[in-house]
Amino acid sequence: MKETVGSAALSGPIKDSQVAAGSNITQTSVIHHHYSPDKPEPELTLTLPDPLSILQSLDNLTPYDLNHAREKFVGLRVLWRITLSKVFKEGDGRWAIAGIFRVEPSYRSPIVIFYLSSVPPELKVAQRETPIWVRGAVKYVADSSSIWLEDNPELLRIEHLSG
Repeated sequence: MKETVGSAALSGPIKDSQVAAGSNITQTSVIHHHYSPDKPEPELTLTLPDPLSILQSLDNLTPYDLNHAREKFVGLRVLWRITLSKVFKEGDGRWAIAGIFRVEPSYRSPIVIFYLSSVPPELKVAQRETPIWVRGAVKYVADSSSIWLEDNPELLRIEHLSG
């Protein structure tokens, strides 16, 4: 903590003052500067099931069972790390964000898609493949390769690529 001491001399009538006594007032104030130490960012932990696990759980189902199985994931709260793939504006003014959930080694990389009302500045300058931690709820398991999240999920961390 750093302290700065300053003083101010005030002059003038002190009549009717509730705290002043005498004809000369000197005021000293101490200002405390509180600096937050550099703390590491909190560790984010992927929630399960992850996008790949969800899609794999649907792979061997009959068409009859598939729709019901997809519905069981709707509303599931998730925290996933995706890599930025596409950002584009829809006709209704919303921004569609598509990211790829990467697990190595894997023959398949699920796509996670969601809408934002506006694009945050950090995302406007992000490069393709930029890792993004997103927290939200599953809106729809679309097909064998994509999962939609509810609109305006939280973008907890955008890990800018150096290079």
